[in-house]
Amino acid sequence: HNFFEVTKIDDLYVYQNLNFDGFDYVVEPNNIKVTLKSSIDGTLVMPEIYYPGWVAIVDGNQRPIKKIDNLFLAVDLKPKDREVVFKFRPRLFTIGLAITMFTIISSLLFIIRKNYR
Repeated sequence: HNFFEVTKIDDLYVYQNLNFDGFDYVVEPNNIKVTLKSSIDGTLVMPEIYYPGWVAIVDGNQRPIKKIDNLFLAVDLKPKDREVVFKFRPRLFTIGLAITMFTIISSLLFIIRKNYR
């Protein structure tokens, strides 16, 4: 691999692959956005633990996520790809949110209906 260390932020090492002309990234809770330039096919490997619920969106289109070394997130890229967004959307969280919203709305409707009788 053609890697060299770019920088160390706290305990996180950020590496750049020499095959990429440049990159920029933004890390937020449950969201990682990478902007890059590349002239060849490749694989972007993120030093983020793979867990079901991660989604990769490349230039607005969802792509399959690969597991590297049974540990890290990765996505295959083509030469014209420019923006990669990894989003963590666990299914259980979505189900729990839907149940919670249903319960709150049902409770409010019950209270409103009871007060108007």
